[in-house]
Amino acid sequence: DRNQLQARLERDMAGAGEPSVGTSGMAQAEVARELPLGPAQRWLMAYFPPPYAWFGFSRLGYRGALDPSAFDGALHALIERHEALRTRFVERDGAWRQQVLAATPPLSATWFDCAEPEGRERYATRHALAQELAAEMRIERWPLLRAVVFRIAPDHHEILFVMHHIVMDLVSGSVFFKEFWRAYDHVLAHGDHCRFEQPAPAHGDYVLALERQLTPQVRERCVRYWTSVLGGRSPLRMPTDGPLPDQNTVASSRLHRVALTREESERLLRETKRRHRSNLYTLLLAPL
Repeated sequence: DRNQLQARLERDMAGAGEPSVGTSGMAQAEVARELPLGPAQRWLMAYFPPPYAWFGFSRLGYRGALDPSAFDGALHALIERHEALRTRFVERDGAWRQQVLAATPPLSATWFDCAEPEGRERYATRHALAQELAAEMRIERWPLLRAVVFRIAPDHHEILFVMHHIVMDLVSGSVFFKEFWRAYDHVLAHGDHCRFEQPAPAHGDYVLALERQLTPQVRERCVRYWTSVLGGRSPLRMPTDGPLPDQNTVASSRLHRVALTREESERLLRETKRRHRSNLYTLLLAPL
């Protein structure tokens, strides 16, 4: 029941188990370093209006028993390992900067025991919950990542991750999930904190390296190049089924369902990928 799920979520967020570290909590949350925004982060802040609510939702099905303590241990290991997951954002003199926290309180997943509803009802419930979780997040406060686990049966779970795109994208998300399950297996098997053998590349180092490379002269040269290539061309107008809204938002999106036969699915998964040398996500996104 969605109302029960929402009531449980609100109780958890109001309790001490759900940490929130804002810019007013400087004494409690030591800032390891403060950095400028990276290029993609600057684009996000320029493209989206305040409060810059651009989130990604990942739903995973998990067949098998899932240990809550090991799950939270893996989550903590990844937050400790990656600077981006310990980051919040502050605005000074009209410019945004990112603060990497030296350490953060433990972040626990929210667990629900629920029977599996019908397909469309299940999707609507999960999507609504993801939207509500996202609405509670602010870039000025840590965390910008939340996890919810639905225990449908002892050996059947559905996991929902809600992440702000300013700290995680499609590429970094694939790294996150690969390392998360490695950490989970380690904590489950050994019962201790997971420490990776190799340190993770620091996002802050990448941002600083870009800042050193993108000097004003380099930026000006790039602008001149793209102006010469694209200058004078009219905006691309794609045919649509209806009038486009003034703002390109999630609310203006449409959902289309297409049923494929078994043969068509196999061809899409195997032949088409080989022919176009691309993954399935890119192929499905291209017609849009």
